[in-house]
Amino acid sequence: MSRLQFKMMQEGLIATAVEMILVLGWKDAQKEVKRLTEMVSDLDSFWNSNGELSNFDWENRMMITVEKVKEI
Repeated sequence: MSRLQFKMMQEGLIATAVEMILVLGWKDAQKEVKRLTEMVSDLDSFWNSNGELSNFDWENRMMITVEKVKEI
């Protein structure tokens, strides 16, 4: 996997969580957002275990983004 593919994959999962919150509302999206957050972490561990693709904390980015969107 290339760095660009990895970044696009992680950003796509974060964008999906944002859309779920905006469409369903936080209460109804909570369970799926938790699963997406776990997926972001799992994929980072699998594809980027040695840190060659990214040194970015994607799980933290997901949590920060979700917190911002919940307030909208």
